[in-house]
Amino acid sequence: MANIANQKTKALIGKWNKRIAMVEKINNEPLTFEKKCALAGSLEQTYQRMVQKEATNPGSIGAYKRYALDIVTATVPNLIAFDIYAVQAMDNRIGMLNYMDYNYSKGKGSTPAGKTFASSINMGPSDRNYSSDLVKDEVVVGTLAPDTQYSIDLPWYPVKLSTFILESDDGEVIAVAGADGTITGTHIDGAGVNSVNAAAGVLKFKTDNTYAGTGTATVTYRFNNEDIRSDGPINTGFTNVPEVELKINSLPIEASARTLRSYWAFDAQYELQKEYGQDIETLLATQVTGELAHEIDNELTLDLLGFAGAGTPLTWSKSITPGISLVDHYDSFNAKLVEGANIIFNATRKVKANFIICGIEVASIIEIMRNFTPSGIVAVGPHYLGMLGNLKVFVNPDYPSDEFVEGYKGSNMFDAGAFYCPYMPVSSTDLIMDANFRGQRGWATMYGKKLLNSRMYIKGRITE
Repeated sequence: MANIANQKTKALIGKWNKRIAMVEKINNEPLTFEKKCALAGSLEQTYQRMVQKEATNPGSIGAYKRYALDIVTATVPNLIAFDIYAVQAMDNRIGMLNYMDYNYSKGKGSTPAGKTFASSINMGPSDRNYSSDLVKDEVVVGTLAPDTQYSIDLPWYPVKLSTFILESDDGEVIAVAGADGTITGTHIDGAGVNSVNAAAGVLKFKTDNTYAGTGTATVTYRFNNEDIRSDGPINTGFTNVPEVELKINSLPIEASARTLRSYWAFDAQYELQKEYGQDIETLLATQVTGELAHEIDNELTLDLLGFAGAGTPLTWSKSITPGISLVDHYDSFNAKLVEGANIIFNATRKVKANFIICGIEVASIIEIMRNFTPSGIVAVGPHYLGMLGNLKVFVNPDYPSDEFVEGYKGSNMFDAGAFYCPYMPVSSTDLIMDANFRGQRGWATMYGKKLLNSRMYIKGRITE
């Protein structure tokens, strides 16, 4: 299924390659694969809608045919969503959101088989010993009992005998192994079979009748991870190598709609065309799609402000200490942003912030800072402001003026804590001119979204 989906995506990108190249030429930079997928998918759905309308009611498509693909080409790649959300296009209104889990496929030490070490949903600390020759705190007995003989197959061997330690769950050393494999300890019955077979990885020991513990028993040791085990299947190479696996998992997602309708008078349409050579349908389409894009960006950026949960919200005072210049003081805001990036790093154990979305007051401070490079973009509504060191800066006039959020977005459609999933690009209903000489048309777009990992974001506020 994954291969079929990949072939379909590549075919769509190839079909709409000219429009993709046009966007790249205008922006003077190549589109990411993520943007190519979203743009090609949106263009294809728009085109199929046009074909359907033209086949069933050719008179209704009118000017929409001329500007529909241009609107999608201009709107889709320029959404802020691509820089702050992972973007996956939906084929159906109710679909599946794909994400990747990287798991330890073998249990080793205290790490169980199947534990996720990297994922958009459950990113957390790695096992620093997993790829090494150290097996640490591996449970070998669920509940120890006195005067009991145990025989246990150790999964990682050949065992380096001089490193072998058997412990109780409270940290008490029960036994250690000697150079000949014999294990001895305070609560080991000398009459029992007490040994570690280094080559076969078999542990045998008997507790004496004075042992009073009732908890688990764990072992810590090192094993030879450089030689091929002789007991493994022929031609399989190393059989004592830890493994990781990639799994593509899915979550259900449903698209919701944004809709607008427009009205105009027949005489206004006629006069606009006659006097100024302007097509009112094209003008309305441009304004309506611009408004929808504005509202989507607004929704997505505000969602992250409420979702952020990597730690206690940051605060920074803009009050200037006597003797410190305004620019020097504003540059100290960098220290607070570095703190926020490291809080995210600590919460996820994997990533640091690479973007910031802010209100007007915060933007006014950032634009004065020495390491800020403006984008030169003059835009209406939420837009890309520039770079503050390694942070992409976006400003949203609908944010609380003194608030901001730092977050992380990776380079592909799986690497983020929040997902935006466009389903239906901006589409219109049939044009209607009624007997009252009133024109009307409806507009709609549909998309889904999911917020999955709040630890990738932290919010903050500037105080007086």
